[in-house]
Amino acid sequence: MPEQIIEDQIVEVVTQPEENYGALIPEHAILRFARFLLPKIQADLEKKEE
Repeated sequence: MPEQIIEDQIVEVVTQPEENYGALIPEHAILRFARFLLPKIQADLEKKEE
């Protein structure tokens, strides 16, 4: 990779610990994921009980 391209790709990383990352995931996405995961968790628990 040519050196000029590497220099063009250098970016500054800034951390902001006060930012609320939980707000970045939309509620509908969380609910959809929960509906997907719940049956799998329930089935796994039933297998462990047997």
